[in-house]
Amino acid sequence: ENNMLDDEEDRILTEREDRLFQYINNTQKVESCILIGVENLSLLRKERKEIMNSMNSNNLNDNNGINANGGNTPQESQSLGFTLEESMTEMRELIKTAGLSLQGEITQRLQEVNPKTYIGTGKVKEAQELLEKVGCCTVVFDAELTPGQQKALENVFNRKVIENDFLGSDDDDVVKVVDRTALILDIFAQHAKTREGKLQVDL
Repeated sequence: ENNMLDDEEDRILTEREDRLFQYINNTQKVESCILIGVENLSLLRKERKEIMNSMNSNNLNDNNGINANGGNTPQESQSLGFTLEESMTEMRELIKTAGLSLQGEITQRLQEVNPKTYIGTGKVKEAQELLEKVGCCTVVFDAELTPGQQKALENVFNRKVIENDFLGSDDDDVVKVVDRTALILDIFAQHAKTREGKLQVDL
């Protein structure tokens, strides 16, 4: 029974490690990807509103609502978060750390997130065309996708593979969608030094 458990643990570790890396004839094959960056304007508006409400509440208890600086407080400036470009810069570094080769980028500023595919249908089509142009099979999102959004995007990107499935498909042709959280977890898994550490990431 213990041997069976050990075999299952080894299988889990192997699948995790092979997710972003493939080894052929003892040589490392670097997987290429495209990056999709999204600025969620509705979320920014919500955060800005919460910041202003908090500032107004604090000001009522401090100098009767008068801001002695006559402008944005340090707290407001620090709370507005990363710009789209700053976030994209961070994602480029994460992609590099994960051992992926970045082949192209797409960005979109959204008034509202598409509940099905996160980005708009036009950008989904643009991403599909870019995947075919650069010949890669991984899409990295600078966002946190729901399982439904990830599945919907993979279904769109793999439509040709699904339609031709009766002929048998090559795993190298299957497009994978990875969001920010999954990319970070993969980096942790790659750098886990001990067997227990790797298993902890998988769990």
